[in-house]
Amino acid sequence: VNWYGACGYAQWLTEKTGQPWRLPHELEWEKAAKGVDGRFFPWGDGFDPSYCCMKHSHEHSSLPVKSSSFPIDSSVYGVRGMGGNVMDWTDTPWTENWEDLIENNFIKKSEASDQISRTFRGGCWNLGSVEARCSSRSSRLPSRRFGVLGFRVCRSL
Repeated sequence: VNWYGACGYAQWLTEKTGQPWRLPHELEWEKAAKGVDGRFFPWGDGFDPSYCCMKHSHEHSSLPVKSSSFPIDSSVYGVRGMGGNVMDWTDTPWTENWEDLIENNFIKKSEASDQISRTFRGGCWNLGSVEARCSSRSSRLPSRRFGVLGFRVCRSL
């Protein structure tokens, strides 16, 4: 799914439920993955291929699975599949430096544009342990689709 499709789903879900659903900001995504203790992976600091759905987790070819298939791939907040399975689009325009995302101790608001790459986070079913780290991040133009890229929605408190 491309970024616009992910945003469209959040908008549809908002209309259906009456609750304000959206894509998470990448700093929200990272906080949900690593908690307050700064862990390397959503489940802690140690790594084993059996902990998440990644390229070395399967005897043969790997594919995405239900998030419940890897119960260890769960953050301290109970968020599943952040280390593996599919990477998640965020609402955040790409920047090399995360400090550029903050202004006066608040997360900057972003605007949609076809020319601004959007950040995605997390590991996925066909990549290795480096991408399973909570700090793993990359970007693509919002119109692009990839078989390893999905999304999750959230709401503000």
